This record gives sequence, structure tokens and C-alpha cells, in this order.
Amino acid sequence: MSLDRFIVPIKVVGRPLGKKYNAYAMDSSDAKKDMRKTIDLGTCHCCDYFVVSAQSIILIEETQLSKTVNKIRGEYHYLNKKDQNEIVNKLIRNEMQLKAYGAMLVLCRLSAKCDSAKQLIESKGYQFWLVASSIDTADERRYFDNQAASLKGDLKGALGEILLDDVSVLTAKVLKKRLSDNATTP
Repeated sequence: MSLDRFIVPIKVVGRPLGKKYNAYAMDSSDAKKDMRKTIDLGTCHCCDYFVVSAQSIILIEETQLSKTVNKIRGEYHYLNKKDQNEIVNKLIRNEMQLKAYGAMLVLCRLSAKCDSAKQLIESKGYQFWLVASSIDTADERRYFDNQAASLKGDLKGALGEILLDDVSVLTAKVLKKRLSDNATTP
């Protein structure tokens, strides 16, 4: 099996980030590019993409953060704003932890089935980048900044600094810069 079959353009809000921004698709609507199904894991939760840097595997999850926040707040509309914020933070952090764990499981299974993946992944740490594709208001910007610190602390605490080198919550614009500076895109 060749990893090349999983190479796709990185998309943010359904649009390609740019011609030179490709990654390995971990979860895809195209069954031939869905890494989970190829290695017989079905539809487990995992990140959207991964790319490789010299030292790390970078797990990338793209989310429309403002839509997610509004949806959760709508479900808990009967609570006061402080309690809503606590629930929003907790649910998003839990979902991202699940995706990071799932992505590592997918990569572990992939490296057991594919020698080129094993060589690419072996002896590298992990980074987790949550890409918030839409931040529309000052309130969302504040939430985004707070969520970044909380998520980073939660994931680092849960996964340990030995396994997880870095956690970042970034915008699409910052993603482009970070990919250009840090990653080798396939």
C-alpha cells in the first residue's frame, strides 16, 4: 500500500487552502482516500489530515468553531452564559481529545500495515493543530483565545508531553504560515 493514495489538498470550509498545501487524508468522504476504512477501523473519530515535519507528525483538525459554539449554546439555551461557556468548552475539548486519540490509533494501525508509513512515522512526536475556520465576532475571538489555552492544557495533560510536542489552535491564515514554516507537505 502506498501513502500517495491518501494525498489530498487541505480544505478549509470546503475550499482548498492553496495549490501547495496538501496532506494525508485521515478521514475522507472518498472511500479510496479514507485511511480509517483502508486499515479496517471503520468510522472511528480522528483528525482530518496529517503532515510531517522533521521532528513531528502534525495532526490537523479543521472545524467551523463559531457554528459549533452556536449549536451547543442553542442546545443549552436554558442555562446562563457562564454555564453555557463551561459546557461548550468541555464538549469541544472532549471531542478534540477523542479525535487526537483516534488519529494516533489510525497511524499506529497504518504503520503496522504499511512499511512506508512506518518509516515516515517512526520515532516522531506529535503535534495537534485545531484550525478554526471561521471566527466572526470579537466574542468568538475571545472564546477562540480562551479555548486554545484550555485545549492545549487538557490535551498535553491527557496525552503527556512525551507523546504530544505541541497543541495549537489557529486560524486558516495562520495554518498556511505554519505549514510553510514547519511541515513538509506531500
